[in-house]
Amino acid sequence: VWKHKGYSFINIAGLAVGMACALFILIWVQDELSFDRFHARAGSLYRVEQDQSGGQGKFHVNVTPYGMAAALKAEIPEIRETSRWASTGTLLVREGENAFYESRITAVDPAFLSMFTFPALRGDAGTALSEPASMAVTEDLARKYFGTADAIDKTLTINNRYPVTVTAVLENVPSNT
Repeated sequence: VWKHKGYSFINIAGLAVGMACALFILIWVQDELSFDRFHARAGSLYRVEQDQSGGQGKFHVNVTPYGMAAALKAEIPEIRETSRWASTGTLLVREGENAFYESRITAVDPAFLSMFTFPALRGDAGTALSEPASMAVTEDLARKYFGTADAIDKTLTINNRYPVTVTAVLENVPSNT
């Protein structure tokens, strides 16, 4: 071994780099396979996607027409619930003097919280989104805007224009959801 120090170093360094890469790949694959597995009915949840054609050819997207959820539920009896999900982009959220730009806000249909397992710490997850101007927030977001006070029935203002009532406080969601 010590007779050929250069070759030994190359072999040991190559082995160390290879093992490190294999561990990183294993961790990455494990994280990818664990996405949303905490939902109680994960095996019966599906996302509708489509292939679109355009001037640049065909591409695969997870965007569907607005009315597709209701049409699929009406036409396919095996579908029990549907919910649309839309990213809202970055919004200014204000409560009194507390105002922050939030980029992880999504708009969903009322059935969302009955389809997915996001446990409610306060409020009723089954009815939390039944009103158009209602919002469910995570525990961290509730603490950020309301401190230790109860967030239920408090109002947040979106983009200095739209008042939204907090109707549920959910457990913080895992990072891989």
